[in-house]
Amino acid sequence: MGKGSKNMTWSAVIHVVLVQARGLLAMDAGETSDPYCKIALGKERHKTKSISSTVNPKWREAFDLYW
Repeated sequence: MGKGSKNMTWSAVIHVVLVQARGLLAMDAGETSDPYCKIALGKERHKTKSISSTVNPKWREAFDLYW
């Protein structure tokens, strides 16, 4: 490491593709849920759309998280 390396800042972009979930627990009356997913990295937060009446949601959503 050279002189001044303590002042270097590193950054990265993490690309997350959330495809689906299977067999979630039913939380609504009956045997379904309205699931969504929360993703967090450091102070950055994202939330998928809610998929109605299922325990096997398919979101197919992508997020870029900056580190």
